[in-house]
Amino acid sequence: VFRAAKEVTRIFREAECTFAIMGSTACYLYGNKRLPNDVDILILSHTCDVETLKELLVTKNPARFYLMNAKTPGATWKVLWYHDHSTNGKVEKTKVDILKPGILQLPIIFSEAIVDKQGLPVVPLSILLLHKLKGWKDNMESMEQRLRNKHDADVGDIGSLLRIVLEG
Repeated sequence: VFRAAKEVTRIFREAECTFAIMGSTACYLYGNKRLPNDVDILILSHTCDVETLKELLVTKNPARFYLMNAKTPGATWKVLWYHDHSTNGKVEKTKVDILKPGILQLPIIFSEAIVDKQGLPVVPLSILLLHKLKGWKDNMESMEQRLRNKHDADVGDIGSLLRIVLEG
């Protein structure tokens, strides 16, 4: 996951894209103990085309990034994956989601608000916490069992973020 985040960061910085990491990877970078299983990237311009950015990553590093058809019937988007060999020689795959403001009620974040965590750009803690709260609510109200099954992870992430806020 972190190799994927670092490679996205390298390529997007070269392309002068303004972005920040959010989701479980950002939670971990703030101090949450749960290891993330994907990378969520928030592009900070609502004018960027997400599919074009995915293609940029694949073009810049085809040895690591690839696109797959979405499983959703009738989907017009592709799913971006990063793959790498782990220390034990197994191939590890990481899904990379690229989101933009307005999707899932995500706000536009000014570049000055981005926080550096271990050399990676991360959304501010307040936005991360609000997004996690909204995700938890949406998952609990979902008709899809796979989303409702995220309850324990959501509650753990929220509790961890609240502790980080309180310990300031």
